[in-house]
Order: sequence, then structure tokens, then C-alpha cells
Amino acid sequence: MTPAEPPSPATIARRRAGYRRLLLAAGWLLVLLCLAWEWALAPLRPGGSLLILKVLPLLLLLPAMARGIRRAYQWTTLIILAYVCEAIVRATSEASPVRELALAELLLATAVYVLAIRWLRADGSSRKRRRREGPAS
Repeated sequence: MTPAEPPSPATIARRRAGYRRLLLAAGWLLVLLCLAWEWALAPLRPGGSLLILKVLPLLLLLPAMARGIRRAYQWTTLIILAYVCEAIVRATSEASPVRELALAELLLATAVYVLAIRWLRADGSSRKRRRREGPAS
């Protein structure tokens, strides 16, 4: 049994671009969901609450991820877990319509987490390949 051949640099680049597009779509949908939820759909208090500020970390990270900054992806994997935890708590402790909104948040936040990890892994494999090949002459 022979080991599988590593993917080509072009394949890795296509994967990273695909992960980035999906992650950005899920991230912006998560921002829109959180804004709509805390502003209009089912705010904590009538008229909205300061819980709307929970979108700020994503608003700061999404443009950096669009530029392909590795550190932004690393921070996202840490920060998005707070969204996952909040969604789990609210989905299991509150009634409808909050439950459905929390499940949507859980789905989107999980997608962002998984896609960020996949992008980082693809980026890491391309970095390893560049180090092995050495500087271009």
C-alpha cells in the first residue's frame, strides 16, 4: 500500500478559496441573523438590547479573513465558540421563536468554525510545501 500523493498547490489554493467563500457567506449570515434577532425578531428587551454588540468581534474579523490573514482565522476559531455556547444554551432553555433563532445561530457558528479550521489546515499544508521546496532561485 503506497501513501497517497499530496494535493498539488493549485488544488490547495482552490480548496482554500472555496473554504474562504463559504466561511465569509456563513459569517455575514451570522452577523445579519444576530442583528435581526436582537434588534427586531426576538430582542431580550422590547426595542432591542445591548446584546446586539455581540456582532462586533465578527465585524472586525470578517474583513481580515476576506484578505486571507491567517491570524484572523485563528482568532475566529476561538471567538466563534462563544456563539456556539450561547446558541446551545438559548436553544435548550428558551421557547419559540428564540429556540429556532438559536438553532440557526448554532448551525451558522458551527459552519464558520469548521470552515475556519479547514482553511487553516489547507493553508498549513501549503506553508509546509513551500518550506520543503525552499526559496525560489
